[in-house]
Amino acid sequence: MSKIVDLFGMDVAASKDVNWKQVVVDQWCPYTNSRCFKVRKSRPEISIGTCTVRHGRKARPIVICPKRLLQRKQIFVDSLHLLRGHYPGNELHIVPEVALPGGSVDYLLVSVLDGQILLRR
Repeated sequence: MSKIVDLFGMDVAASKDVNWKQVVVDQWCPYTNSRCFKVRKSRPEISIGTCTVRHGRKARPIVICPKRLLQRKQIFVDSLHLLRGHYPGNELHIVPEVALPGGSVDYLLVSVLDGQILLRR
């Protein structure tokens, strides 16, 4: 079983009739309608194209592409219930690329009231 589930937005297992050589040459992302932004560090002219991979003991599919997570901003709507202290009327802010010790987070969703981020209430 392949660890790659989606490559350039296409389901690897369900796409038997796909011209994969052409897909890799095109490097096209259907979520941004442009060339895939995830590139090799050593060769930035080559897009990686991996959207979803299998991971863990149960090989569950995990979305690893932040652009895919942003599709219709659904990820943020689905996460509203996880915000502590968020109430209707608070502002919602999407904060991109937050540096943390050991790496970074692609996006944070924060609830803001009177100019202050609500962390706990």
